[in-house]
Amino acid sequence: MIALLVGAAWAVEPAAYSQSATLELPESGVARIDLGEAATWPYPDDVVLLDAEGRAVPLMVLDSERPTDREWASVPWDPIWHGGPPDVQAITIDTREIGHPIDELTVHVRDRWPWPWAVPLEVRDERGRTVAEGVVWRARLRHEDAYNDTIEVPELPPGIYTVHANRNVGWYGVRASWGAGAEVPRVELELPVADPTSERSGVSVYRVELPASGLDVRRVVLDVEDARFERLVEVKTRRFDGSRVTTEQLGRAYVERLQIGGADIERLVVDVDGQAGATLELHVVDERNEPLQITTTTVEAVGRHVLVHDVGPGPHTLLAAPVRAKPGGYDLDHAVVELLDMHTPQALLADWGPHAAYDPTWLVPEPLLSGAPARVRRHEAGRALTSPGPGLPTRWVLPDEVVASARSDLGDLRIVDADGDQVPYLLDGGETRRLTARVEQSQVEGRTILDLHFDVPVEIDSILVTTDSRAFSRSVRVGGAGTSQWHVLPEDGAARSHRLVRARTDHLQIAIDDGDDRPLENLGVEAFGPAPAVIAVAPMEGATLYYGDPATSRPDYDLLLFSDLLAASVVVDGDVGAVTARARPEIEDRWLATGGIAALAIGLLFLAARLVRPLGRDEEEPPQPAPDTELAT
Repeated sequence: MIALLVGAAWAVEPAAYSQSATLELPESGVARIDLGEAATWPYPDDVVLLDAEGRAVPLMVLDSERPTDREWASVPWDPIWHGGPPDVQAITIDTREIGHPIDELTVHVRDRWPWPWAVPLEVRDERGRTVAEGVVWRARLRHEDAYNDTIEVPELPPGIYTVHANRNVGWYGVRASWGAGAEVPRVELELPVADPTSERSGVSVYRVELPASGLDVRRVVLDVEDARFERLVEVKTRRFDGSRVTTEQLGRAYVERLQIGGADIERLVVDVDGQAGATLELHVVDERNEPLQITTTTVEAVGRHVLVHDVGPGPHTLLAAPVRAKPGGYDLDHAVVELLDMHTPQALLADWGPHAAYDPTWLVPEPLLSGAPARVRRHEAGRALTSPGPGLPTRWVLPDEVVASARSDLGDLRIVDADGDQVPYLLDGGETRRLTARVEQSQVEGRTILDLHFDVPVEIDSILVTTDSRAFSRSVRVGGAGTSQWHVLPEDGAARSHRLVRARTDHLQIAIDDGDDRPLENLGVEAFGPAPAVIAVAPMEGATLYYGDPATSRPDYDLLLFSDLLAASVVVDGDVGAVTARARPEIEDRWLATGGIAALAIGLLFLAARLVRPLGRDEEEPPQPAPDTELAT
């Protein structure tokens, strides 16, 4: 028997958790809680269960990636005869002896055809309703023989079912399987896919917005409308690691679709592994094909359940989505094998809502929220910073005008609170954004010139040039960089991406050498650059951002210890106001200014005294020196 002391858990700070759910759990025995949407929130492994007296109850977080045993059993079956040859179109199966819901059926049919084949199947219940569908098939995919004999079914309870094929086939075995113990399913998110863009010829990039940053993704399933295709897909993400934005590849695979016997034989799955940022990027290699019509995608992420034992009288409160992660272990982790050998009840789904005691100001220790007195007398300008609420970790995206006026490394930025003290902040490299530019096109001696003009100097990461022309080979020069070749055949895409070394400029010129050919048709160009931001905890009485002092040094704050926390998705977005007047001089500067004015006045009086003639005296003409005879000669 497992004996655990309920109140002996590590200390819990309820104010750190933004979401809560009230549950009615059995006082004794094993219970399981489905975290549901909480599995996609930040820090999903840090959840807390409180009893009626507010004490932490020992628990264990089970996830869908935990190895689980699968069990299987042969299923009795009988053909449904309607006359005709020995092969039949349908059979009955009886899963009552298994005494457990099943989630997969393996159906063996006689492989008597030497060519690729496919047999669609339907599983129907005793009332004739279709409860599952699938296809068993044999094909040659990626130049290798492949075979599928398994279809998924939705937790079918014990009973009698019929399996129907689309034609007469030879059946010779049916097997059912299910996950043993507390099997945790993955979270499935059906998300829209944005229209593709081209980073380079023959490659289309599709973007998928995720509900939160930091999601543990494991599989991406594409929904493609095209009838036949075979493409290489790379799944990438851009993620901020606390110091910079990095691009990571999470997985790659070929996706394909054939049509055999009226059925679609397809592989649309890309297995991935890693934490995603706010978006996923699907890089599809089209080569000379048109881009695929990808409408939606199903993103599978790690699912999570909570396992508890002998929780005592309730009601119980489950807390999730902390502003700062502090996961802790319990002795219950050691007893997981024993608990899973017991009968595990069906998981209870948590119904989440805002936690009334949530206090986001708990994120950072109070001494780190205010720095030394600010010295901003030489900064050119300031802008008011507003946040959805004081004490909230907030991200302010810097306008182009601020970036243009600040130092190139943004080291002169200062956030100042109402008391004149510095507000420690972090620099966020930000995502890539499209830059606004005026484009002028001209023809000069066999060259097409595209001039991009920006209102203020901006940093440019890359440019994208497009054209309706479908057959050409041209030399392209971007700015002061070297010349590169742009080749397009009628079957190719016509976009051209050019990456640049970050340089701040308000003008960029692109020269395309047309030579003796006609200029390219309907040229378009877009520029992309970083969207830098500052992250800080919003002061209680507002703050001002000062910038534009090249002589100042980069600040160094202890807040860097909490960079991974402030960069998480719990950060809210704030607004940067319009330009305000320069900062007023500090007290010591005003004293220096007063002393300088006094010294200047005394100097002017002394000079005036030297210039005024004394009364009653005539000055004699000073004697002139005799000329030097030798020099005169």
